[in-house]
Amino acid sequence: MIATVCVAICKVNATSVVLWDFNSPTIDNNGQTGSYLPVVGSGSIQSVGGVTLDFIGTFGSTDPRGNNDNSAMNTSGYPAQSTAPDTRGVQFNFATSGYENLVFSYDTRHEFGASLYVRLTYSTDGINFSSAGLPSGGVIGIQPNDNIIVWRNRLTIDLSSITALNNQTNVSVRLLTTFRPGSNIYDSSRPGQAYNGAPIGYDMVGVIGDAVPEPGILILGLPLALTLLKRRHRQ
Repeated sequence: MIATVCVAICKVNATSVVLWDFNSPTIDNNGQTGSYLPVVGSGSIQSVGGVTLDFIGTFGSTDPRGNNDNSAMNTSGYPAQSTAPDTRGVQFNFATSGYENLVFSYDTRHEFGASLYVRLTYSTDGINFSSAGLPSGGVIGIQPNDNIIVWRNRLTIDLSSITALNNQTNVSVRLLTTFRPGSNIYDSSRPGQAYNGAPIGYDMVGVIGDAVPEPGILILGLPLALTLLKRRHRQ
């Protein structure tokens, strides 16, 4: 009971650990230019499996930048049907120093014929990746597009149970196209249209977390927690 009360007292509001909006540092009224550097925190981006990265002008994501200068990252060069799942996509590298209880989120736009599903994997060394411990094995599916390509916003995956990612200087997260769960085929993002490995766009990619409490905060919080417990016991 003491631990439960102390967590409630000592918890710090979640803050942005890292965020990519892919916009140009200075407004140039060109959505097809941008930056791979985060606007919050420090980090980098790299292609996985030979996927091509570039920029596209966009509207419809949660990025507040005006439409004439709103950039997103475009990814292309995905595998042929029934080949190479979990091998191509994009990798985000960042530090989580001083943070725990992490949540990864992003906006995405799947072109007609793109994979309906991606898998999130994580690493603390940039070499060995896993989806162990993640909901649904890290697989994220979007709502299919019918007659128009739209952004699917604020997709999230809770990383808080992966404590190895907490308070680290090097963390990597990959988003990789993957088969429909339980099958050996890619589902298309558009019903009735065959999968063709079409591009996938990303915007507002980020991580939020709680600041790791300093030992002094925990020590100061314990007497208050004990006082609350005594009052509750008397009642």
